Amino acid sequence: MGARATTTTVPLYRGIRGALYGASAAAVMMTLLAAGIGAFSAGELGGLVDRLATRTVPLLQVTQRLAQAETEIAGTAPSVLSSRTPKAVREALAPSQMALDQSIAALAAMPGVAARAAGLTRTNKAVRILLDHIIELQQRRLLFAAARIDAVAGLAAAHHD
Repeated sequence: MGARATTTTVPLYRGIRGALYGASAAAVMMTLLAAGIGAFSAGELGGLVDRLATRTVPLLQVTQRLAQAETEIAGTAPSVLSSRTPKAVREALAPSQMALDQSIAALAAMPGVAARAAGLTRTNKAVRILLDHIIELQQRRLLFAAARIDAVAGLAAAHHD
């Protein structure tokens, strides 16, 4: 009797067939993982863009207007020193102070920055008090200058007599 060939079946998880199934499954899993990471990243990116559009950009615009108003107020310093009446000083500063007040109010209305806006409001009030003192001192300076001119004129007239 001759040798009889026996055929054995190889289980699915062994051999070349198992290796191909394993490689295909690994490729599918990695594809799913990459798709999940991509979807998560896209969601995070969308949230970041949304935060930029709804919070950061408006905040930057308000702070830019705030800085512009402060610059305009600082630019009126020569007119404060050269003005002859408190009314003229207040009229020169009114538009800039109104813009500053509006910028602080807009900043206070934004979420998460109310405490900073309250600090700016307090600072703005303190600056206005200081400005009133500066206007008062300017008026005194003008009065003293006028009195000095009158005194010099009186002395000059007395020496010419």
